[in-house]
Amino acid sequence: MSIKHAISLSNVAFRWSTTKAPTLDIEKWEVDTGQSVFIYGRSGSGKSTLLNIIAGILEPQHGIVNILGKEINQLKPVQRDKFRARHMGVIFQQFNLIPYLSVLENIQLSQAFSASKNTTKSVELLVDQLSLPKSLLLQKANQLSVGQQQRVAVARALFHQPEIIIADEPTSALDSETRDEFISLLLQQTKEYNSTILFVSHDKSLAQYFDQTIDLQQLNKVEPFHHAI
Repeated sequence: MSIKHAISLSNVAFRWSTTKAPTLDIEKWEVDTGQSVFIYGRSGSGKSTLLNIIAGILEPQHGIVNILGKEINQLKPVQRDKFRARHMGVIFQQFNLIPYLSVLENIQLSQAFSASKNTTKSVELLVDQLSLPKSLLLQKANQLSVGQQQRVAVARALFHQPEIIIADEPTSALDSETRDEFISLLLQQTKEYNSTILFVSHDKSLAQYFDQTIDLQQLNKVEPFHHAI
């Protein structure tokens, strides 16, 4: 059964401690299945906090976080971890590859947590789609160029064909040409899997590549000067 909304937030409020001002207060927000969404906001506006709530890493003090039809904030922490591993792929700002592991081992890391049955042949097919030579599979991650590292990061996130991709400022360290290539590559691959993608950045110029653009300051009812990371 298909789900219309991959992500649905209702009356979600989060603060880091009872002594601090709220970071997020979102009345209602829905993202359709298969949609690519660009979320922007200045540094410290709560972008990473929002992603961590959607991923089930953080639990809001109030509200409903419905992901793929399941209220994940009602799950126990271990259940949320399993849900995230099976249904989400995450691309980090610095790619977070493990330098002493090979490309193959880095990509297959998600398999250990997601119960995926993908094989080495699946990896070979994926790296081929991402224009990575198969000869790199046994090479250590710290021997790769930046462009190769970003493709491996995408491959790792897509390896178990997750329904949701979360990308947290993955282009901040890239030059404009490499950045545009990265986004094009990412969107092309996620479209093949009909994955929903949340792409966060403070760079508004990237909005042109996505189906929908969200200004976190407009979505979030908390005043800007109260925001925290």
